Amino acid sequence: MDVHEIRYANLVSAKDRFVIVRGLRDFGSIQAFADELDMSARFLGHLLNKRKPIGGRAAREIEVALGLPHGQLDRMPSFEDKTGKLSSEESVFLLRALTMFRKSQPSLQLAISELLLLLTSFDSDSAGNTGKKMRVVSTKRRTKVMKRN
Repeated sequence: MDVHEIRYANLVSAKDRFVIVRGLRDFGSIQAFADELDMSARFLGHLLNKRKPIGGRAAREIEVALGLPHGQLDRMPSFEDKTGKLSSEESVFLLRALTMFRKSQPSLQLAISELLLLLTSFDSDSAGNTGKKMRVVSTKRRTKVMKRN
């Protein structure tokens, strides 16, 4: 993996975290992230769609805007960087989940990924502590998490 691919993966990861933390939907998320980075949405779209490589100067500007250390976008993040120290129960769970995911058909992998993204987009206070329950609805094309009263 070359430095441009690492920068791309780190930028996509940063955008995904930004969208989840802000509770945004896909529509308008590039514009909001571009505003956060103080760059044009068009340029950011080119970077996210790999139309332009992320050069050194752009990488440093993104790091400054996100408050990251110099050169952070150039480094492959380790799993522990993202998750912190795992307990033995968490390690066993992740190993089982990863094994199941890898053995699944691509359509099921997509559904699992969409479900996890949807679940993480719900604010835990609004979804879990008000007595409302969530219902997962899955079709061949989409997986939705809906609140039940």
